[in-house]
Amino acid sequence: MRFTKKIVSAALAAAVAGTALSGLPLSERGVLEKLGFVQTVHAGAAESFYSSEFIKRLLELHQYLQMGDPVDVQEVRDLRDEIGTLSFEANGDLIAPIWNKLSGKIDPAIQQPLFDFMVAAGSLQFDPSFDNLEAIRKNPAYSGALQAVAALARQNHLTVDDAMQFMNALEQKTTSLVSEKSNTELLLLMASESEQTKLLGDALETVLADTSTYKVSAVLAKLDITKKDMVDTVTNFRQQLKKEVPAIRSMMIAYMRSGTKETVEISNKGRKHTYKLSIFGREVPKELLVWSKPAGSKDVKVAQSGVVTIPGSVVSAKATLRASLLGKVLFEKEVTLGKEEPEVPEDDLLAAYHKEMDSIISQWAEASSEQKQELLGKAVVLLQTTWKLENTFDVTPYITVDQGFIIFKPTVEAMQNYLTRREAVWKVLGESFSKLETGSSIDQYIVNTPYFNFSEYLSGLTSTAAAQEGSEPDETTDSANSAVDEAVAEAATDAATEAVTGAVLEDTLETELSIVIPAQPAAVIEDQASISFEDLGSVYAWAGKEIEAIAAKGIIEGVENSRFDPNKMVTRAEFAKMLFRSLDLKNASSASTFKDVPITQWYAPYVGAAVQNGLVQGRSGNRFEPEATITHAEMATMIARAAKLSKGLEEPSDVKAALADLEDAGNLHPSLKTGVAFAAANSLLPLEKGSFPVNANTTRAEAAVMLYRLINL
Repeated sequence: MRFTKKIVSAALAAAVAGTALSGLPLSERGVLEKLGFVQTVHAGAAESFYSSEFIKRLLELHQYLQMGDPVDVQEVRDLRDEIGTLSFEANGDLIAPIWNKLSGKIDPAIQQPLFDFMVAAGSLQFDPSFDNLEAIRKNPAYSGALQAVAALARQNHLTVDDAMQFMNALEQKTTSLVSEKSNTELLLLMASESEQTKLLGDALETVLADTSTYKVSAVLAKLDITKKDMVDTVTNFRQQLKKEVPAIRSMMIAYMRSGTKETVEISNKGRKHTYKLSIFGREVPKELLVWSKPAGSKDVKVAQSGVVTIPGSVVSAKATLRASLLGKVLFEKEVTLGKEEPEVPEDDLLAAYHKEMDSIISQWAEASSEQKQELLGKAVVLLQTTWKLENTFDVTPYITVDQGFIIFKPTVEAMQNYLTRREAVWKVLGESFSKLETGSSIDQYIVNTPYFNFSEYLSGLTSTAAAQEGSEPDETTDSANSAVDEAVAEAATDAATEAVTGAVLEDTLETELSIVIPAQPAAVIEDQASISFEDLGSVYAWAGKEIEAIAAKGIIEGVENSRFDPNKMVTRAEFAKMLFRSLDLKNASSASTFKDVPITQWYAPYVGAAVQNGLVQGRSGNRFEPEATITHAEMATMIARAAKLSKGLEEPSDVKAALADLEDAGNLHPSLKTGVAFAAANSLLPLEKGSFPVNANTTRAEAAVMLYRLINL
């Protein structure tokens, strides 16, 4: 609430003191004081009522009024017209509280010109022209009325300037009083007309007391015209003029608009603009502004913080940017993000394309129908050949192979450069092809989808066990090699395209991607040759066969010197990797929401894949705790999710019955009960070992048994 105080102060000051008949300050200082940005008020600073600058500012104000919503202009016209309907015959009693103090002491004929002067002065700002101003200044009835009032108070020469100075001081004092109020008092003031009336009275009391500065105050004091008389008069006009509040708000916004300047911070190669606004040099709190996009490219996104962006895949885009304050347009401008005209380096391929396409185009105009068909065929082949080569991303520098898994990890810069160029090339190809005037577009012949050619790189390649699992630096690697066939290359291409396209659509291309693809499809484990370990004696009866088979598949590795270390505890990160290897998942994006899973860690793509497929969750909030050991219940729940995903199995209808064989099932966390029940119901738990305490940590042997059973379920 604190940040709105100055603007609330301005709105209330305008509503209470800035009525249609009191005028608004027309200088930059006046606007700043209205906004509460200037704390020190100079009471005698009102400038001459009659000057060329006055007219200039009024006309400029109405120009800025025209720049806003048409509704603003209409609201001001409505008030102008309403003021024009006021007549002394019908509304003369509106000034009765003041006139009653003059009645019987002054010529009764003065009442009408005094009323007319107040109406004319109040309406001037809503219909400004030099003629109107001159008419007010030179109207003998107005001058005579003011002089008569001054003479009654035995004061010399009361002018229009004196009247305007008094009104300006009253508004300044009102703003000052509002700015001193607490947030609670401001809310009460906004909702209560009686509180607003009291505020006006307080402001009047101060200004009326300063008879040495303000000639109007001195005259009113001599005539015993009190603050109550003034408040009652203002209240009469406010109640009579139904169009006043919206018109005053529109005029205020026009003043602000005239002094509004934007500053913009440009980043991300022009794709991100951060806007801030100031009014006469004072920054407007961003919480008060409503940013929007009334027109423009669908690629341009506008946030309420004033941040305007386009996706990394878009070269440039235009839109109309708008900022509103108090429901009124304060700022509007057409903006361009990215590059106006993306540069497309003319490589040998494009040069050859242009040379051949120009030749086809030059023959087109004089060609017969049959010849045009032949030329079109050549153009399409040329288009398709060029686009395939230009659109293909070179995956070679960004591929590694880890234990039978292909890991594709392009840099953010490489992806952005690729997408930027391919969009620019698409535009170039389209422009040249359109010169054939066939009525068709290039998307009828080529597909605007990123392409990652793994076939050439992976042809004949064998996967080598090169990466370690977990944090053990001396883990042995699997020596099994698998041939990578065309089906794997196709799967890798599909996975990369899907991940990149998803990142573009979600505007997350600034986060590094990591795609993991099995080098061969998952298969039933019995088809694989077993691997023997020398330290399985204590667990061989219930886990030996499963460990050997699953290790042969490359899902879990041994440790040094033909040892498996079956009783070593498994971490959550290690199990995520084992689970991923057990399933034929399509890909993994290492960009996860977990703060403790940095992209640089070996387990990032595996955790990312498991999260993407709904297999794992964090332990708390945005933390995964990758180095923590995994409990039996957590492992069973992940296994259950994997089984549902890969096998399409349903959850048990009776969870309690499924958990009956687990002695400590009552200790399960509620979020894990269903998963453990599923694992128990489908015989995935290694209960043969004698016990399976749900909250105990998981050993490598237990993990191997459950993964073996999952694959062969």
